[in-house]
Amino acid sequence: MGHLAYFFQRRNTVLLIQAGAILLLISTALTWVAVDAPGVQPVELSGAAMAPIVRTIGMLAVVAGVLITLFRGWFRGALGAVLLGGGIIAGIAVILAMVDPVAAASAASAVNGAVEAEYSTGGALWAGLVGSLALLVGSLAVLLFSQSWDDEAQPGRAADRRGSAR
Repeated sequence: MGHLAYFFQRRNTVLLIQAGAILLLISTALTWVAVDAPGVQPVELSGAAMAPIVRTIGMLAVVAGVLITLFRGWFRGALGAVLLGGGIIAGIAVILAMVDPVAAASAASAVNGAVEAEYSTGGALWAGLVGSLALLVGSLAVLLFSQSWDDEAQPGRAADRRGSAR
């Protein structure tokens, strides 16, 4: 467990959370499902149209990543728990859209279950899945390792403390 604790120091964990949040935000701006029905204009449904909660979780994760660097103690644990729940919810939303694009598109489109329509998933779903996994891993790292983070050591300050002690 020592190597994991070393890898999941505060900087790496926050970077992982921020990367997951950015991937979620990017994926919601891109096409998740394209619907091509005869006699109707092709419809491209973005992640924001299909699962607005995923965009909200992405924005929440950006803010939580910043707050994790500023606060310590039980507040970090609470943020880690919120991010864990958000990562699970975002992952479920993305997986549901991957597994059954017809049902996911029918809920968000005017082409409600057209029988002859062709449904195709976009690559942005994979970005959303990777983003939700990054949030899950980052939030677990916060919950497991944040108590061992050195909150006093900041770049440039160690030299100042050594110099003032002389």
